[in-house]
This record gives sequence, structure tokens and C-alpha cells, in this order.
Amino acid sequence: MDSRLRLTKNDSADIAFVKLCLMSGAISQDELREWLYHVIEHYDDIPTYFFDLLDAKDLREMFRGANGPIGFFTSSDLSEIESDALTGIAYKRGFYDGPLGYDVHIELDEALNALQQNPHIEKRFCEMFPFIKL
Repeated sequence: MDSRLRLTKNDSADIAFVKLCLMSGAISQDELREWLYHVIEHYDDIPTYFFDLLDAKDLREMFRGANGPIGFFTSSDLSEIESDALTGIAYKRGFYDGPLGYDVHIELDEALNALQQNPHIEKRFCEMFPFIKL
């Protein structure tokens, strides 16, 4: 992974990826919190919103756009099938309905097929969350 994470308004692809991981059910809120601590410990130039997020009860609130703790809308660099691959990771991890209770929008075979067609998504997931073993 790049030594610099993309976490700002002008370059938010990494925080958007993390958001999609949470919203797809590939990670839990506890794992997102663990990721925040991981980034704080291993990277320089931590955005101030990270510290606000650590105090948040519901981390989904971080993605409320300009009114949320982040203060901007994130911009993902993933295609629809790449996003579906994240749902494949959720299925692979046994989070069939997502740890946050979201309804999964695609079936197991579709999600796993999307993951198989996009192995770079699983690689990126493992790099972004090195403390999670698939």
C-alpha cells in the first residue's frame, strides 16, 4: 500500500473504500475503530476528524457528508462490480446480512463471482486492514 493514505476532501479514495467496506458489511464498526487506531499509530498527517470518529457511537455517522465529522462527501474510485466484490468479502467472512444489519443487495454467488473477477479488491482490503485475516 502507498505510504500515504487518501483521506482528504481533494483525495478521498481510501476513506471512501473504508466507507464502502463498512456499508457493504465487509467490516464491522469495531473493526473500523481498530482501523482508525491502526492509522493513527502507523501514519503521519492524521486528519483531525479521526479523533472525532473515535468518540462516535455510530461510525456510520462519519459519512453524513458536509454535516458529519469528516466534513465532506467521499469519492470512491471503485466500479459497481468492485463494490460488489466487497459484498463478496462480507459473505466470505460470514456477514451474510452485514454486521450492521444492512440488506445485502446481491446474492452469494454473484458477490463471490465479483470478488473472483476482482482479486485486486481482496488485496486492497488485506492491505487496508492488515489486522483482519480472511
